Amino acid sequence: MIMSDVTRGKTASFVYGGEYLDKTDQLQTTSETGAPMEEATTCARHPVPSDIVCFGILMILSGIFDIAILAAYPQYSLPFFGGKLAGIPGILIKAIQPLIHFVSGYGAIYGRRWAYPFFMAYAVYGMANAVTNRLLLPPPHRIRTIFMIGTVLVMGYLYCRRRQFRNKGL
Repeated sequence: MIMSDVTRGKTASFVYGGEYLDKTDQLQTTSETGAPMEEATTCARHPVPSDIVCFGILMILSGIFDIAILAAYPQYSLPFFGGKLAGIPGILIKAIQPLIHFVSGYGAIYGRRWAYPFFMAYAVYGMANAVTNRLLLPPPHRIRTIFMIGTVLVMGYLYCRRRQFRNKGL
């Protein structure tokens, strides 16, 4: 976009591609010919901070590691609220874990609005599962305890950064 495209006395305070926000923070766009585009076709995408993008990348890596571990040990059944599910329910629980990591990672990388509540709901489920397993299963609980502490820390951090998840769409 060249500055001559900013017309009708508007002062551009933020330029992003062919879009700019004027002093009243209303989105104005112009086509390549300079004619105004319909407002319904415009959607400003907010930049996603690098810490949220890094979180998304970590979630996708977690999904990749989940698949690698599950492929290497197909007979392993995940502890699920103090027990171990066998058969089709156990396979479904194992298959859902990487999918959830991929989806929440994608949402974080693109700063989607749905990604924050999606991750928080998954974290609450993970905490409830970990606490139940810690109470019902025999020790050692070192890894489970580290997971619980890490999850609480990440939840607190994302709570403080929740306003960064503001882009609409999938």
